Amino acid sequence: MRHALALVAILIPALSSAAHAQAMVTASAPESIVAVLQSEGLQAKLGKDNLGDPIINSAAAGANFDVFFYDCAAGKDCGSVQFSACFDLKNGSTVELMNEWNTEMRYGKADLGAESDPCLKMDVEMIAGLPQATFQEVLRNWTAVLGKYVVKIDY
Repeated sequence: MRHALALVAILIPALSSAAHAQAMVTASAPESIVAVLQSEGLQAKLGKDNLGDPIINSAAAGANFDVFFYDCAAGKDCGSVQFSACFDLKNGSTVELMNEWNTEMRYGKADLGAESDPCLKMDVEMIAGLPQATFQEVLRNWTAVLGKYVVKIDY
């Protein structure tokens, strides 16, 4: 019994440090987000927005999207990101369709941009960072939701 307890006492810290050793993805290191996008087979172009904050341009589900960075200090040390896709539709969309989407879907909030063009957005809090596997799931969720949105708005 003592040997079993000793083994448990050794294994718990080892497992804990293995979990902490997992690569973290953070908004303060935009390259870490680019790496995950690319590891999932997506393009990822890192640039700066008009405020000097990072921005990533990408595409999935037949649509372009951006990853905007928020809570930044002078273009660095950002705390959160927002996945965003807006669509320039000939006749725009309707508030009713956006409300229907927002009522039915848990992830990805819809709104109307300029000229009633539909947009889909999903915020991700990253102040403490996310394990890479968790961020990969966030990205997979985003691309799945984006695919459903493209169908919903008849893009």
